[in-house]
Amino acid sequence: MIYRTLSTRQLILRIMTIISVVEFSIMNGFVFFHIELNPLLEAAVDTILLSLFSTPLLYVWVLRPYRGE
Repeated sequence: MIYRTLSTRQLILRIMTIISVVEFSIMNGFVFFHIELNPLLEAAVDTILLSLFSTPLLYVWVLRPYRGE
């Protein structure tokens, strides 16, 4: 099978899209569910959720096509 590799521009655009959409969703979730945390705890929860939700998406949409799987 012949796989087309992603260009640098495509990689950067995909990574930026995933992180932006996930971060936007997390922040809207905080507002929608009226979650009030102190700033340090909010940053920690945001970081953990961003990592948990973006990692699988990055693997499927960036790493797999880049590696040609």
